Amino acid sequence: MYFKSIAHQMNVGELLNKVGNEKTSLDYASAIYLLSIPGIYSKTNNHISEHGIDFEAIKAGGYSDSQTFLVNVAMQLFYGRGDVRLADIAYLDEASVKAFMQAMAIKANNDIKIG
Repeated sequence: MYFKSIAHQMNVGELLNKVGNEKTSLDYASAIYLLSIPGIYSKTNNHISEHGIDFEAIKAGGYSDSQTFLVNVAMQLFYGRGDVRLADIAYLDEASVKAFMQAMAIKANNDIKIG
């Protein structure tokens, strides 16, 4: 699995543990994967718990264009809502494009090699 950094990998593990194994569906896993990216994680980790993901609070985080795109994708992957414009992928650097693709693979339950 592709991670942008060791911190990203550690953040994913922390948030998956926080929500609990019974909630670790493909919806949760793909959203948490994106919300764990350093830079996004610092604004989202307090809004993820065993009770779920509070996207309303997360949306108020104040993000860069690329982070906003990834947060919106996470929301779309989680419950089919979110203002995702695929043209905004142009805001992403190469590592973020790989992370985007990895999140798609997680949601599709596909072990595609990214990176």
